[in-house]
Amino acid sequence: MPVLTALLCIDLLRHALADGLLPRPHGLIADNPRSAALKPIRGSFLDIQYDGRLKYANNVTLQLSCAAWEGKVDEWASMGLHYLIFQAVHDERFGAYYNSSLHKHWAGACPDAVGAIMRAAAGRDIKVWLSCEYTNTDADGVSDPILMQGRYAIMKELVAGGYTALPSFYGWYFSSEAYLTDTTESSSGTRSPAPSSGC
Repeated sequence: MPVLTALLCIDLLRHALADGLLPRPHGLIADNPRSAALKPIRGSFLDIQYDGRLKYANNVTLQLSCAAWEGKVDEWASMGLHYLIFQAVHDERFGAYYNSSLHKHWAGACPDAVGAIMRAAAGRDIKVWLSCEYTNTDADGVSDPILMQGRYAIMKELVAGGYTALPSFYGWYFSSEAYLTDTTESSSGTRSPAPSSGC
């Protein structure tokens, strides 16, 4: 379950418990004497918009103002998150989640969600990896020079826009790591040689 969907569900349950709408469940971490041995989640991936698998979260993220994104970062920090990894800062289906002159802007209430999240993360000492991925299809590949030029252009634009100068910037995340091998896996789970890269 993507982090935003999970966090929205956790937030709903927390409020329902606080308002007495749900009975206090048994077996909470605080009730478990072995809870000291549990290791907290220190980081998470973040998808701002995605395909139909996030149909409920997609509607919510469109409505989040920049202040609401900052509030989400505060919530994540209070939960102990120290690392945040953007799956994408642009998706060709939805647009750019940052101030882009290369790509159309997404339709969200916060036009620069990436900037709002990174500025808030800097204030909460959360480290952020930015992604230069933008196609989000099964055809993503590191051997396609056009796709690689597009990724590089996004990186250059993020650097020029000052995103990497923020104290929260921790590095780059390339989400097509599965395509760095010489094999691909089909939906049936069988592995076969990857198409020739021409390199």
